[in-house]
Amino acid sequence: MAKVTMPLMSGTASGKFGRDLVFDVRGRVRRYVSPTQPNSASQLEARLRLSKSAKAVGMVNNLTLAAYLRGVYTYTWHGVVVGQVIDRYEASEIAYTALAPATKALWTTSFPDTSLHPALYALGTFLASLGGAYSGVMLTPAALKTAIL
Repeated sequence: MAKVTMPLMSGTASGKFGRDLVFDVRGRVRRYVSPTQPNSASQLEARLRLSKSAKAVGMVNNLTLAAYLRGVYTYTWHGVVVGQVIDRYEASEIAYTALAPATKALWTTSFPDTSLHPALYALGTFLASLGGAYSGVMLTPAALKTAIL
């Protein structure tokens, strides 16, 4: 049930209004959509990429890098960078798979969780595209580790 303060269009409302409208806490209104969770292979793959990308970006613990990204993308920097990592994920997965075993060993030394390597590779390519102080982060996994941690 929707909670309405003052007349509906001049005050605030939150919650559901029957099965037709949903009012969120920001005052926006949208049509009610029954949630569905398809478990198709492509949907599961998309969820996996999203979770790995978010974990990789969540590893950014370097205050200088975080401040730089916040300055460029404002407070939404985390979501923007996750989106950039997802955009680069497939190409990075192919590039990471093609790496020599010795180079993959360097990645494992720097980042023990091997399931995150394609996402971290994508994060590195995004940071390198920023230029400036981050242009060399893709030279080695150790350089990327130094840049984000």
